[in-house]
Amino acid sequence: MASNIHSYHGMLASLYHTIDLEHVEHLERAIWTTKTGRYQDALEIFDKLPGPVLDVPVVLIELSYLHYQNFRYRDLCNLLEPRLERLKQEDPERLDDPEWRLIALIYSVGANRGRGWMEPGIRELQRTQQWLAKLPVSEYSELHVQIAWRYVITYLMTRLQTGLAGNLDDYHNVPLPNETSLPAAPWKGLGDLRRELVRQHRWKEASAIFKPELNRTPLKERRSVAEAFLHDLQDCSDPSKNFIIAGVRLQMAKAMVEVHELASAKDDATLCIESLDQWCIDIGLERNAIVPLRFEIEQLQLGFIADQEEKLRKAMDLADRMSEFGHSNESSCLDLAAETASKTAELTGNLEYRKQCLDLRERLERYNEEVTGDLCDLSTHAYEAHSIAQHTHVDARKAVEWIDGFLAKYPSFKAPRVMESLWTRKAVLLNTLRDLEGAQVAAAEALKWEALAGSWKGVNTMNSSNIVAPGDGALGQAPYDSEEDNDDDEGFLSGWTNSYGDERPTVAISKMIEFALQDVAAGRLSVAETGDTKTTIAEETQSLEKANPNSPLARYDFVLAWLQRPVRGSRDRRLMCLLRFIDYRKEMVSNLALRDVAIRDCENLLQLWDSLPRMLKEFTTSWSYAWHADIAWNMWSKFISGGQWTLFDNFGLLLDIDKRCDFAIEGYRKTSQITGMANIERLQAQVGLLCMRRLIIYKRLAAQKERTPFEDRLLEISQAQFGGVENADVHIPLVKEEGLKLLTEIDEIHSSTEREACWEDGLEGIQKRTELSRMQMSYTTIRYAVRYWVNGVDEFSEEARKAIWNLTQKYKARLLSLAIGMYRSNPPSLTQRIQSSDEAPMYQEMVDLQTTIDEADPKDRFYLRLRMDEHRKKMKSTPLLRQLIELREGTPLSLDNFDNLTDKLGDDVVLVDWFYLDPFWDRGKLLLLTVRKGQTPTIDELTVDVSAINRWKEEHLTASEWPKNGMDPKLGSKLARKSFNEICGAVIQPLAKRTNPDDILVLCPTDFLNGMPLHALEIDGEALLWRNPCVYVHSHSLLRLCASAAQYASDTGTPIYPKFVSGIEKGAVHFAAGRDSIVDLSKQLQGTTLIDDSATKANFLQHAKEARLIHVQTHCSWDSSNPLDHHIDMLSPSGAGKSEITDYKLSAREVFTLRLQQGAHLNVIACSGAMTETKPGDEVMGLVPAFLYSGASSVVSTLWPTHDAVGAAFSRAFFENFEEQRRQGTKWVNMARAVQEGVMELDPDQNAGLLVWASVVLNGFWLFAV
Repeated sequence: MASNIHSYHGMLASLYHTIDLEHVEHLERAIWTTKTGRYQDALEIFDKLPGPVLDVPVVLIELSYLHYQNFRYRDLCNLLEPRLERLKQEDPERLDDPEWRLIALIYSVGANRGRGWMEPGIRELQRTQQWLAKLPVSEYSELHVQIAWRYVITYLMTRLQTGLAGNLDDYHNVPLPNETSLPAAPWKGLGDLRRELVRQHRWKEASAIFKPELNRTPLKERRSVAEAFLHDLQDCSDPSKNFIIAGVRLQMAKAMVEVHELASAKDDATLCIESLDQWCIDIGLERNAIVPLRFEIEQLQLGFIADQEEKLRKAMDLADRMSEFGHSNESSCLDLAAETASKTAELTGNLEYRKQCLDLRERLERYNEEVTGDLCDLSTHAYEAHSIAQHTHVDARKAVEWIDGFLAKYPSFKAPRVMESLWTRKAVLLNTLRDLEGAQVAAAEALKWEALAGSWKGVNTMNSSNIVAPGDGALGQAPYDSEEDNDDDEGFLSGWTNSYGDERPTVAISKMIEFALQDVAAGRLSVAETGDTKTTIAEETQSLEKANPNSPLARYDFVLAWLQRPVRGSRDRRLMCLLRFIDYRKEMVSNLALRDVAIRDCENLLQLWDSLPRMLKEFTTSWSYAWHADIAWNMWSKFISGGQWTLFDNFGLLLDIDKRCDFAIEGYRKTSQITGMANIERLQAQVGLLCMRRLIIYKRLAAQKERTPFEDRLLEISQAQFGGVENADVHIPLVKEEGLKLLTEIDEIHSSTEREACWEDGLEGIQKRTELSRMQMSYTTIRYAVRYWVNGVDEFSEEARKAIWNLTQKYKARLLSLAIGMYRSNPPSLTQRIQSSDEAPMYQEMVDLQTTIDEADPKDRFYLRLRMDEHRKKMKSTPLLRQLIELREGTPLSLDNFDNLTDKLGDDVVLVDWFYLDPFWDRGKLLLLTVRKGQTPTIDELTVDVSAINRWKEEHLTASEWPKNGMDPKLGSKLARKSFNEICGAVIQPLAKRTNPDDILVLCPTDFLNGMPLHALEIDGEALLWRNPCVYVHSHSLLRLCASAAQYASDTGTPIYPKFVSGIEKGAVHFAAGRDSIVDLSKQLQGTTLIDDSATKANFLQHAKEARLIHVQTHCSWDSSNPLDHHIDMLSPSGAGKSEITDYKLSAREVFTLRLQQGAHLNVIACSGAMTETKPGDEVMGLVPAFLYSGASSVVSTLWPTHDAVGAAFSRAFFENFEEQRRQGTKWVNMARAVQEGVMELDPDQNAGLLVWASVVLNGFWLFAV
């Protein structure tokens, strides 16, 4: 071609001779179209080119650059990979041609970002370095310039992810500086190349090199470099002159923002716009609003807006316009908008902005994955959404699923820095979920990737410390200029990303030693001082452990002063080390119960934080709230150790704790750290309880006509603190209202986190949720709430009775109820009612959304699950759908739920609940609650001797107390029955007036009452079971789920298929009655008999899956040390003794994996088959909970070892009643009445010891569908 190459838009015009003029015109039009903001139009131009033309290097370079500059990394890789591979196979020597070197460099960036592959970048950096090592910039052709430009980008992208072999200075010497006799500053050759290009009037190429040059230039020198280039541009005659000037002005403005010279930045942005406008006029461009450079200017100007809400609106508008025209900065603009939404939520407290932030994060994720294919950004941007999940715990499991899904979806992705971040993130999330083993594995994996990630030293020259506001000295004593503020290495997080817990002190020590050696070399520290620095932490630990907190103060103060000294290039890292050092010491002294020292350290941290550089301060904002919380907790520890009169002597301390709690709660709420907020809210609720108790005491003292001198003193103190006694009447309801409000929010948080702690069903899910609940101490929240209703009350109001009833239901066996609800199928009758109602569309939306979630890749479920959470909240606003959701979530049984449950029952049913409040600055309280349909609950405060009840239980029901010589235990004597009624009778006495004879009583014991035969206690000389059919449940919420399972069996008409099983070996003389009973009952009910060879564990498991009625009589072993080993015995296969084959035990652990028919009933006539371990919150574990989880609606078993003949007699009477009810044509057999008849048969005269008849109990729902 004969035309002047400088008239072209492209920068590789020297290669245009390799294609036809027609294709040159297409190429130029595509370049121009891209420059003016029409990415899709440019792609269409390339699409029209013939296939062979696209393989010509100059066309391939321009198309690949089009993808690159618009960050379409997936498209870039898909374009270049097959061509590079084909060339490698067919003509590998051509890979050394300059144009193919350039293509390989461009590809390496795409492979880095879009594939997570580091090898292409490392390889091309080494090849390019060797190729250009000795080439003077004066000899650089167009291709050399392009290669140098891409080399710098490849270097940065590679270094951000991984380490490089060899001397890094060698990488920095491309292009080769003009002056080689002296050590050159890194990347000095870029400036030499740009000036050489200016000398040759190669303006577009000079402009291309200018941006990486400026970004590699020290901050303080950037303006002078830019102004020198602007001065040179005065001689530019290229038509793009004003466009180039606008680009330079934009880079200057960005540089001024970094050094916080905002006035200069605004001026540069204005000049940038003027130059861009002039260029548009020069070329007659009408659609200048979509020029990419204009979008970049707008995005820069967003940073000048102080009002966050206005900034958010404009950021979202800009992102929408960028999306419309396919602008490359859409990703960064969406990220800015999401960050602004989060900041706005923090400032305003409006959670709608938090939701808006997540919506923007979802949009950004789709953009990164579906549009750009930038997997590195995909992971990095997801971190922000996951950090919210980490703070709330509620969505932590969703975030873990995202990470696992990402790793599974992109198995070849190996970018070390991103991989290290992913595994670290997973470790932190699993740690919050109390999956400590999983967290440890993830942390170990993160360390492997961290070793490959290398150092960022020399990569990041951005002044991240000072972007928002000027930096000050750590204590406000020494201002730093921009250059001194800049950490020139990895930044203040270096070394801390994978350290938490006990690892942090080690990191702190190593960093302190590193800084000390640097300061010795620079003359800022003496060798003697360095020695003290190395031993400070160790010596302090020893001194503090000797309870001598004052001895290390000199060294401690020295460390504080030393790390606060301004040191160029490492200020922020030193301050971060100082924060960690003080924070670790604070934890250490707290553990040593040195409360005043811990409080003082927290105050030091808050003082230090208040004057930190803005970037570091913003990063550690959440820490400041935690320090307020730590002060509150240490003050609380001081308070409770103050002795019995501390409520009066140290009451002022309570008020100080309350203020600190306010600070912490406000901060946690702003930053959505709801788990931390819940913990400190509970402390504030405890403080409120004590304040309330103090006011109640004040009222009582004032009302007393006679007082002791000590009581007079207490009254005087109270009057001085609260004023007149009438103020107590004002304050008590206010304190109560605020305390209950706090505890309600805490319970909502903990309930949500327990639901989300684990999605696995079965035992694993229960155990993980139990561990989280143990950490959260969810049960204490309910106890405190009940106390607010009980304290100072002589007679319970209707409101109080309803509230305490509801709280009691929330307290008991909530995790077992949740676990059952999560996997059970809905009763068809309920589903049919929903589908025929106005609520059907909302139900179908849930079904469709669940299908979408199930079919989606795990990584893509995060936001879908968030939408499902929101949808289920809406569903709870409608009655039918609320029933469905409450079944799914095992929601505590409300009074309305109970009324719905008993609507179709023929018997009068009374729910009976006990709730124990252990001592809390008062005596413990045992409450008895009853409720029947349509009535307000009743509450009786019982007067019992808890220690006496526990002694009776220990002496009579503990297996270790039973004789080993075959003699009957104490429980068999009439004396034991008498003492049982004398000591424990008060536990049920209110039932005499609260219930009627023949009411079905659903008994839900608590705490120390679990495992006791409450049905054997007497009312008016008659055992409760004789007066009323009795059913036990671990919680009344669980009762609803058992009833649902029974309804499912009725709806589906599943056959009974009765199975009768004997786990007793043939020839066992003492157990003949049980074996005979199994055979007889099986014939009577036309069931299947499993006995002898057919009664193996494997055969039983197979038959159990199809049966709805299972009767087992066998041996059972209970081990309180591990209730999951609670098991019944089956028989070993014929010819094998139990000593040879041990797999004959069916344990609770295995039952959790079993899936019975929904609505099944089991009789487990075996020694102690109904025993359970009870944990705080009345969470239970054992065979009965396992069977209920596995699908059973009811289980009959025994509380202690039972004679074989007694079990057989009960079974005969039970099934006689069962069959009698069936013969009456009923659809439901009342198992409670069958059990009642069976037990009464064992003691018809009511004079036998408890051993014979009182062990048999029915757990679950009492109606069985036939």
